[in-house]
Amino acid sequence: MRRTSLVIISLLLCIALSVPALAAGELDAFQRTANAPAAFSDVPAGSWYEAGVQAVYRRGIMTGTGAKTFAPTQTISWAQAITIAARIHAACTGVEISASDGAWYEPYVSYAAKADLLPSTCPEGAAVSAGTITRQELAGLFANVLSAQSLPAINDSSIPDLAAVDEEFRSAVRLMYAAGVFTGKNGGKFDPKGSATRAEIAVIVARLLLPGQRIGHDNRVHPVMSSQMGNYIQGSLAIESDSVVYFPFRNDQEPDETRRIGVLARKADGSTETVFTADQVPDNLWLDTDGSFYFLNWEKLLHYSPATNQLKTVYTAKGKIDTFQLYGGKIYLLENYAGDPNFPDQWRYRFGYLENGAFHNLMDGITFHQVVNMDNFHLFGGKAYFLFGDNSYVSNGHQFYNYTLWSIDLETGAKGRAVDLDDFYMDEVAFDGATGYALEGGKDLPMSIVRFSLLQPELRETVLVLPDDASDGHRMTLFANGSDLYYFSPEAHRIWKIGKDGAMTLTALAPWGERLYDYATVTSQGTLFHDITTLRLSDSETLTVQLKNGTYVNCSDFLKLQ
Repeated sequence: MRRTSLVIISLLLCIALSVPALAAGELDAFQRTANAPAAFSDVPAGSWYEAGVQAVYRRGIMTGTGAKTFAPTQTISWAQAITIAARIHAACTGVEISASDGAWYEPYVSYAAKADLLPSTCPEGAAVSAGTITRQELAGLFANVLSAQSLPAINDSSIPDLAAVDEEFRSAVRLMYAAGVFTGKNGGKFDPKGSATRAEIAVIVARLLLPGQRIGHDNRVHPVMSSQMGNYIQGSLAIESDSVVYFPFRNDQEPDETRRIGVLARKADGSTETVFTADQVPDNLWLDTDGSFYFLNWEKLLHYSPATNQLKTVYTAKGKIDTFQLYGGKIYLLENYAGDPNFPDQWRYRFGYLENGAFHNLMDGITFHQVVNMDNFHLFGGKAYFLFGDNSYVSNGHQFYNYTLWSIDLETGAKGRAVDLDDFYMDEVAFDGATGYALEGGKDLPMSIVRFSLLQPELRETVLVLPDDASDGHRMTLFANGSDLYYFSPEAHRIWKIGKDGAMTLTALAPWGERLYDYATVTSQGTLFHDITTLRLSDSETLTVQLKNGTYVNCSDFLKLQ
C-alpha cells in the first residue's frame, strides 16, 4: 500500500484541498484571532450567519453596531464595505491604517483609493456614507483585495443572470463565483443590482479570509431531499420551483395501475396536482435555472415547464438512463444497455452528452463488472470523474477488479487515471467541488476517511480513523449533502456527520426492526432511510424519515410536513 506521511503535506492539506494555490503568507494573519467571541443579542445561535459574524468579529474586520448588537438585516453602505476591504488589504500587506480627524470612514476610503481597490462607480465625498453598494460592486471591490493566487477556482457552476451584470464587473463576478466566495441565491442567480445585508457580508468576508469555508459545490436542489441519495441518485427526489414542490409519488388507492406512479406538484396552500403518470417510477428531478426541471423515466429524459404546463421528451435511450447532470449548458447522462446479444443479461454502460436531441458518445462498452457506483459520476473543471475497474484478477475462482478514479475530458473524450486510490475502499467516494473523500482500510488496517484533491491528486490526508462501532461490516456509505460529509453504517444503523476538523458526531439512528436500511440521506428537516427497493418506490411505506425532534414518519408524511 502506498502511504504518504510527509509533515509538509499534512500542513498544506487543510488549505490546499479546498484552495490549492494560496499566495504565500497573504492570508496568514487571518488564521489567528484577536477578539474573544461576541455575544450579540440579534445573532441567534445556530443561525446561518452566526459562524460568519463570529469569524469577522474575532479577526477585527467587522464590529457590532452597539455593545450587544450586530444588526444582521441592515443593508451595508459603500463606506462600510470600503472599510472592510481596506482592513483586509492592510492586514495582508502589513500596513496599519491610522485614524484621522475627519469622518470615521475617511482614512479607509483614502487607503482604498491609493491601493486601487475602488470600482469606478464608487461615490465621492460624503455620498460614500449614504449610498448603498450593489452586489456587483461588492464583487468588484472584494476581487481587488486579494491576489489571484488566493482566489483559485473551486466551483465552475454557471451564473444564470450573468448577462444582467454590467461589463465592468463581469470578470469580478465570475472570479468570486469560481472561488466559492459568492454563491448566489434563488437557483444560483447573482442579482447584480440588489443590495446585501451585514449578515450576508459577514459570511462572504469569512469565505474570503478562510479558504476552508468557501463553497465548492452546486447546491441547486430543494432542501427537502439532498443532491445525492446515498450514491444512487444524482439530482434529487424532490425539487422546488416558484413555491411549488415536485416529487415522485405512488398512489396505492388508484385502481388504474398505469396511474399509480408519477410526479406530483404540491402547492404552497397544501393542494396537489398530478403532473405526470407512467408505468415506471420517475426519478432524478433536476431543477434548471428558469424554474423548469428535468427528470428520468426509465429510458426517457423528460422536461417540464411549470410556466407553460408543457411536458416533452428530450431524449429516448436505447437502454435505461441511470442518471444525468446539467453542466456547462449541456446534459450529460449515463445509460446502460444489453451490449452483447450472446449475453443479454450482461449490461454495458455508455457515457456522453446530448446536443440537439442526439446522443454524443464519450465512452462506451464498459461492462457491468467494471463499474462501481458510476451513477455517482462527478463533473468538475471540464471533466467527469468516475470509479472504473481498469484491470482484473482472479481469486478463488472469482474475478475481481482493481478500481481507480478516472476522468474523461468533456471536450475531447480523453480518458486517464485521475487519482491513485489503490488503498481505498472503492465502493465509496464522495465529492464536494474540487475535494474528494474516500474510505481507506481493509485487511488488518482500521477503516479511515481520506480527503484528497482533484486539483492536486498527489495530496491526501486522513480526516479520521473510524471507531470500532462505526466500521463493523462492509456496506458502509459515504456521501456529501452540500458541503457537509456524512458516513452511514447500515450494520450499526447509525449516521455520523464528519466536520472539516475530523470531528465525528452521531446525527441519526435508524429504526431497528426486520428491515435493514442500506442507504440514507440527511436533509434539512430530517434523515431519510431507504434501500434500493424503497428508492424505486415499490414499497413506499418503508421510506422512513427521522425528524430532528427524534420522531419517525414515512416519506409521504414527511413531504406533507414541508
